[in-house]
Amino acid sequence: MIRPPPRSTLDRSSAASDVYKRQVQQRRNHERGTAAIDSLKEYVDIENKKLLDIGSGWGELMFASLVNGADAYGIEPDTEEFEISHMLLKSYGLNFDRIKKGVGEKIPYPDNHFDLVTCQNVLEHVQDREQTVKEIIRVTKPGGIIWMSVPNYLFPYEG
Repeated sequence: MIRPPPRSTLDRSSAASDVYKRQVQQRRNHERGTAAIDSLKEYVDIENKKLLDIGSGWGELMFASLVNGADAYGIEPDTEEFEISHMLLKSYGLNFDRIKKGVGEKIPYPDNHFDLVTCQNVLEHVQDREQTVKEIIRVTKPGGIIWMSVPNYLFPYEG
């Protein structure tokens, strides 16, 4: 069951409360996943592509990929986010085994399995970046596409 933060957290300031409400609404509307897929679609046609989202979080990018015609899968190490992604898929009648619990250093899929692998703001969280990149390359088909982003730690704010 998804529970909101304790009431005391919401009462600290109206600004914090507004941020929380906006983030909840973004999740309900799947805005982050939709925005990511819209950006990706500027560069590649995802329809009928087998896609893997590394660090799939709440499953929003994977869900948006499915809506846009991809055969999408995800891996997520965080137990809570993994469970939330299952609830998202289940709420739409989708097979929730599309998301596996796992880490980038040991992707639970065979070699040359995906046409497209996404990895959005994940590399800064893994234990071994080099091993994670090797794994991403391993599961990507020859001629496939890897789409990554990482934060700019030189920018004054990294949200």
